[in-house]
Amino acid sequence: MASARAADRASVAGYTTSGSLRKGAANESVRALQDRLRSAGFNPGKTDGKFGSMTEKAVRDFQRSVGLKADGVVGRHTFDALNGSKTTTRASSVPSTTGRPYEAMARLAEQHGLTVTSTMGGKHNPGSKHYQGRAIDVRTRGVSPERIDAFIADARSHGYNVRDERSRPRGQAVWSGPHLHIDK
Repeated sequence: MASARAADRASVAGYTTSGSLRKGAANESVRALQDRLRSAGFNPGKTDGKFGSMTEKAVRDFQRSVGLKADGVVGRHTFDALNGSKTTTRASSVPSTTGRPYEAMARLAEQHGLTVTSTMGGKHNPGSKHYQGRAIDVRTRGVSPERIDAFIADARSHGYNVRDERSRPRGQAVWSGPHLHIDK
């Protein structure tokens, strides 16, 4: 997991060498941005190196999730947040008491070596706790049942609700494939 994060950081290293990225840009830095947004659980659409509407929406969603001004422009603060920098400045319009419960859930999943596929980004069912920053999805494809069971037990011991969605739940309009849904 750490090597994947290091690779993600390396892939976005060029963001600030040329200033900021914004809608209309088309280059390898945008492709890296799209990959990094997807890794962070935000859907920028097709990874094509073109900063279009879907990439801009994913950037805005990401910015909101980390307490930055949601302007859709990838400048220094957004770049730092994408790379997990502790120096990111919060937007003054977002109170510091809001917290983001999904961050602790994601850390727990990563401690178990699992991949978080969605936090606040992406498309979810109406009223989903994802939109409130209170839920994550964790990939189960290719993970042993024993590891999944251990994670479920640990998540529940931390007070999280776990819904096993390894098969599509009846009546659910949006389903992204086999995963666990964790919320608080």
